[in-house]
Amino acid sequence: MNKYDLKLDMENKNSLSIICGWIKPNTTVLEFGPAYGRLTKYLTEKLNCTVDIVELDVQAGKEAAKYARTALIGNEAGNIENYLWAEKYRKETYDYIVFADVLEHLKAPDQVLKRVKSYLKNTGEVLVSIPNIAHNSILANLYNDKFNYTELGILDYTHIRFWGRENFSDICNNLGLSVKKIDAVTADLYSTEQSIAKGKLPEELEALLKIRNYGEVYQWVFKLVNKDAGIYYTEEEEACKTKFPMAIYIDVGEGYNEEKKIADSVYFYKRCIKEFDLSNFSNIKKIRIDPIEGTMCKLNLLKISSSFGLENAIPLNRLCHVENKDWFETYDPNYEIIVENRKIEKLRVEFLLEPLSYLEIINKLKLLYESSMSKEILTQGQLEQTQGQLEQTQGQ
Repeated sequence: MNKYDLKLDMENKNSLSIICGWIKPNTTVLEFGPAYGRLTKYLTEKLNCTVDIVELDVQAGKEAAKYARTALIGNEAGNIENYLWAEKYRKETYDYIVFADVLEHLKAPDQVLKRVKSYLKNTGEVLVSIPNIAHNSILANLYNDKFNYTELGILDYTHIRFWGRENFSDICNNLGLSVKKIDAVTADLYSTEQSIAKGKLPEELEALLKIRNYGEVYQWVFKLVNKDAGIYYTEEEEACKTKFPMAIYIDVGEGYNEEKKIADSVYFYKRCIKEFDLSNFSNIKKIRIDPIEGTMCKLNLLKISSSFGLENAIPLNRLCHVENKDWFETYDPNYEIIVENRKIEKLRVEFLLEPLSYLEIINKLKLLYESSMSKEILTQGQLEQTQGQLEQTQGQ
């Protein structure tokens, strides 16, 4: 069985399910590299599309051709960079041209993209999925002097071209293709074929990888349009960014617990405005706000308000307050509001988040200790303990 002879999974988010969701029924499609035709079959049988294909592998191409109007197959006709397709389909224009996990196998993918522009209808779109070489698992292995090719995945041993989000967007822009939409398939640091072992990375490195906005993007999926058709805009998906959990906990006299928790999520470097419905809770005594869970941060708490009126939140575990920002060296920063048995219908929280590194913490601890207020804020023992933790982390 060929490693690319896989079933189409429409139940979960993956590059092909995203592309299928972008293609409208009863349209024309030019599909490059269909392999055994799992996408081709869906487009033909489920969406009633007219599909032409170009496939290098003879066995795979013959199977995919069962679902195509026409097919170019084999080392000559099916080789995308021989450009025999350009002659075959010179009189055709398409609603969609698809490169699903294909461009990374080509020697000069930019030249191929440049050529396909003229085969688009005025409103046509090029749909592309590529592996993300900037995934956290790749960076983690590079830190350990490893660049691991694998049977499948980001470093599939047949891949000869690699991109991150920014440089692929730049290439498209330079070719006269406008990025209309971006989506992504995600995978966390420990769940890819790169086989990163938990507990083997320095804690500081793991923390830095965790806060990268696109660090968990495993594959990028781009919707491109021809600038010559007069379409110039970008619509980026927030789903591409790395989300972090946040929550509020409500104490009605029983303390804080998971049963009285309202969960949400946030991004770094963005003004967060969150509104929570508290109408199901009576006689609220205290509210704890956990603006982000799982990483250290600098936080500017802009405003907290409720149906009762303005509320004052007390930071429970911050390291210090600098330039209107609360610094938290804990992975569970939180604030508390004393409510005193009032009925609150809604709670609105506005804040800005930035990541906080170990190096920033150590430098700030030193400054605090050396300042005239240091003896009230930090003891020599606390400084030595924190420095020791950092040295231990760096030595791992």
